[in-house]
Amino acid sequence: MMNPPNIVPNILHLQYPNYVQTKRVGPRSLYIPGEGLKIENNAIVGLEDYFKELKRVNDVVFDGIIVRTGMNYKFHIFDCVFLQDWKEKNTKNTYSERLHVLREYIYGVLAKVEKYMDETTIEVFEPAELVEFYKKCLQDGHEGVIIRDINGRYVFGNVADTGNEMLFLKPTAKDDNEKSI
Repeated sequence: MMNPPNIVPNILHLQYPNYVQTKRVGPRSLYIPGEGLKIENNAIVGLEDYFKELKRVNDVVFDGIIVRTGMNYKFHIFDCVFLQDWKEKNTKNTYSERLHVLREYIYGVLAKVEKYMDETTIEVFEPAELVEFYKKCLQDGHEGVIIRDINGRYVFGNVADTGNEMLFLKPTAKDDNEKSI
């Protein structure tokens, strides 16, 4: 079990392996079958046609971030939960199982549509791998990384208030020129 995400993790004391994802800046976006796309619990107006392929999905809620680049948008999906579990606010599926389902949709039902992305997620087996990925994410302009417990359950609501299944690893400024973890 991990610490709440608002506590800086000591990566040497984590139980490995873990999944690590890029941490993007942006508002949380959800696709809920029957309700459509939402950003931070508000319906997204005007993008229904742009993301029309999501209507093919009727049994899974996607959790991610919609990123705009010029006139194009991409839905970077970092998690999913079955719709029935979403309605009941309870899931038994581990993150590893949910990631498998997510990838089946991204590379199956939503394949060949470049608007949907499986957020970069790698499995790390030791702290050195985590640090290497973290540094690459910062070089690529991301906010940091999210460390996910392979056996973690989906956290309904605000993760910072209720969760212990993931950790955020973001830089802290020692001075204007230096960042460290």
